[in-house]
Amino acid sequence: MIQLQARRRAFTLVEIMVVVIVLAILAAAVLPNVLGQGRDNQARVAVAQTEVSGFVTALNGFRMDMRRYPTESEGLAALRTRPENLGESDGTWRGPYWPKPIQKDPWGHDYVYSCPAPNGVDEFGVMSFGADGTPGGTSFNTDICSWENYDPNGGNQATQ
Repeated sequence: MIQLQARRRAFTLVEIMVVVIVLAILAAAVLPNVLGQGRDNQARVAVAQTEVSGFVTALNGFRMDMRRYPTESEGLAALRTRPENLGESDGTWRGPYWPKPIQKDPWGHDYVYSCPAPNGVDEFGVMSFGADGTPGGTSFNTDICSWENYDPNGGNQATQ
């Protein structure tokens, strides 16, 4: 007798990451409307934190396929469009890794991508300079970044 086994297909890590990114984007779009105008800056901070986190996930997906992170010149745009002049040592671009055009942060400033991160530890960094659009600040002007121990004055230290 021949037994037929049902084929089980699991979700790949990239598929799961895309779902997480889509959910994060939906949350970022809905959150400001739910919180209302009185909490506008709090909602903007939450959206920026969500998007920075989403960029980290997308950049890690890019690295899984390409065996490297985008260069600073490629920037976050490499998450949407295949970088030109890929080297032979690069893997296969299977993007887009970010489901929508790369937009500005909630205050209208560009997100800053660096490779390596300014903390001298992490392989890459993504940040928003907050409401004022300049390094440093307090309250809603505080910088939102993808790494720990951020010091806008350059005194970043690695966590031991």
